[in-house]
This record gives sequence, structure tokens and C-alpha cells, in this order.
Amino acid sequence: MFRIRKTRWKVAYFAASLILLNVLDSYLVARFLPDPLASIVANLLTLTFVLGAARTFRGQGEPLKPPRVWWRGSARPTASFVIGGLWAADAVATIVVFALQPTAYYLAVGAATYVILAVFFINSAGRLQRFPQPTVPDPIPAPRFKPIKR
Repeated sequence: MFRIRKTRWKVAYFAASLILLNVLDSYLVARFLPDPLASIVANLLTLTFVLGAARTFRGQGEPLKPPRVWWRGSARPTASFVIGGLWAADAVATIVVFALQPTAYYLAVGAATYVILAVFFINSAGRLQRFPQPTVPDPIPAPRFKPIKR
């Protein structure tokens, strides 16, 4: 399995994921699946992309070879708290909108997805604080040029 360490590739992953999710949701899922099933499939795709990122991204000093333990969502507890808090805020906002429009069942499916992601990342943050993971020193990068001999 490949690992993504550089920030620019992480941003590219999320940009490509958003574009792909939009294309899949707008053109394929919504056109070929009935309404309740389309919402469930779209939210399962969101879960797949976010959890896929959690499995492939690596932080500074995090070992590359071994896979992350199942509960680990990010490299540091602070990052997990922030990401989990953002998902929790999104869940609360979606629940409030659903309370105003109770017939919009797709909002309930979305809120459930956001709650799952919030719990995953906040659980990860708590475990990372209780059980700090060992870090490995980053290898010294090889020089990209040969020194000039005089």
C-alpha cells in the first residue's frame, strides 16, 4: 500500500476526492439509483475516501512500512481533535437543518455519516494522548546534486 507524506499530495488527494465524489454523486449515483439508495451510496463513498486518507497519510516521524492500527485517524492527537471537531460541527449543523426539514431523509443519512467520522477521529485523539506512538527519525535525504570537485 502506498503512503502519502507530503502536504501537497494530501491536498491533491482531497481535491481529487471532492471532484470524484461530485462526479459520482451528481452524474452516476443520482441518475441510476433510487433516491434513498443514492444518498446511502454517496455517504458510503465519503466514508471510503476519508477513511482511505486516514489509512494512507503519514505524519512527520511516523513509520512508513507498518500499517496504522485500526483506531488511528491521524499522526497527532491535536490533528485528530480538530478533524473530529469539524466533523462533529458538520453533524450538528446537518441535524439542525434536518430538524427544520424532517422530510429530507438524506440529511439524516449525512448526519449519521458525520457522527461516525467525528467519533472515529475523537476516539483516535483520546487514544493517541493515552498511548503515544513511537516515532522514527526521518532519514536524511540523499543530495540531489554532486558536489563540485576543485
